[in-house]
Amino acid sequence: MISMNGEVYQLIQLTAMGNGYILSGAKPEDNVHPDQEHYEVIFASSQGKWTWSAWLDYLLTLGCQGLSLVTSQSSGETWKSSGFVGGGQPTGIAALGIPNEPVWMPSWDVVSKPQQTTKWRITYTEHIDPAGINREFSTVPLSHYAAELRGILKRIGQLAVDIDEEFWNKDFFKPAIERLEGVVTSMPMELPDIYSDEAQKLLNAVYKAWVFGGMGSWNDSPPYSAHLHQLEKEYNDCTGALYHTLLQCSHAVANSVLHLQQTQHLNISKTELASLKHNLTEQSLSFTVHFEIQEWNYPAGEAGAYFLKLPRTEVRSDLEGLALLLLRLEFLEQEWSWDEKEVREVGLKELRTALTYLLDNGECTPLFWKEILHKAELYTEGHFNLKNEITFRSSNVMLYDEWNLLQFFGVHDKHYYLYLWYTTA
Repeated sequence: MISMNGEVYQLIQLTAMGNGYILSGAKPEDNVHPDQEHYEVIFASSQGKWTWSAWLDYLLTLGCQGLSLVTSQSSGETWKSSGFVGGGQPTGIAALGIPNEPVWMPSWDVVSKPQQTTKWRITYTEHIDPAGINREFSTVPLSHYAAELRGILKRIGQLAVDIDEEFWNKDFFKPAIERLEGVVTSMPMELPDIYSDEAQKLLNAVYKAWVFGGMGSWNDSPPYSAHLHQLEKEYNDCTGALYHTLLQCSHAVANSVLHLQQTQHLNISKTELASLKHNLTEQSLSFTVHFEIQEWNYPAGEAGAYFLKLPRTEVRSDLEGLALLLLRLEFLEQEWSWDEKEVREVGLKELRTALTYLLDNGECTPLFWKEILHKAELYTEGHFNLKNEITFRSSNVMLYDEWNLLQFFGVHDKHYYLYLWYTTA
């Protein structure tokens, strides 16, 4: 019976279960392979060595916000060695949200002492910038990958029939399609609860469709059968496409939680801001006291910063959230009392002034979370707790990015937030 390549299996499990812990607190055990008795897994860097669970805790102390399965570009025929240890496409795990976002690459070594039950020692070593690794993860819907996989499974299944190797279609390719379609519900690989049912189905279809290996695999007798039927090119094309699609699907599943967790996409334009300003009335002006505020002033008094949070349930739209945060910030800077009567008296005028200045001098540019987090933490020297808000699950819009003024608006999970840094130096 063919089983999934152990390296690929373990990488998927490490990434997915690690995300389950980092994103939702579901702590995994150190069992990262179905035959754990014969495997020892170590993570190593210049800072030390860890077991899997200890490694996850170490990453969290560094501010890690998720794990991403990354891979090198395919050479086209990596499937030919994919059934063997060290073969196939080089793959690793990137730790997101920490300095340099290192990639941990595995090395599998046989344990030579015969008295030990452990047969393999797998060491994941930290690499800051490994050559040839593609760090980008896809945001294409999983349904796209499922459709791609379904298509190649039907094509290679028909090839198996055409070369008199129907066993492979009956026992592997058709059952994989059935898992995609939910006809078969047995799931040999289980993902953490933060992953969708769609991700679970796709991963188990990949598991069932994995036919690569040595003796007795799809790499063994089918090539000769294809030769006898003058279908060698079709065999090579289909097999290469299947291997590539299985890897793509595996990566898409493991990383799907990263983009699915994004709360929403902010898309605020100056046209919308101008409309907001024009339509402001006392009745449209919201009021709430449910803000969370962080404030910090530099000791020399030449600079300061604010970070305000507002529950999303307090407003009806992104624009209303931005308007209320801008107004609350203005009251803070002016040291005015935040009570409803005063807000009704001066709020419209102050908000129109703030919006006019933003329209004339600011911007509304979407910004990648890592870039904006790095800049904000640099300016406020780590005095604000920002890492729980500005993550890959958040969406951010830059309002001002000048030498003396940095301001952005964002949304994450249950809150809108507004950051301001300024200097009068």
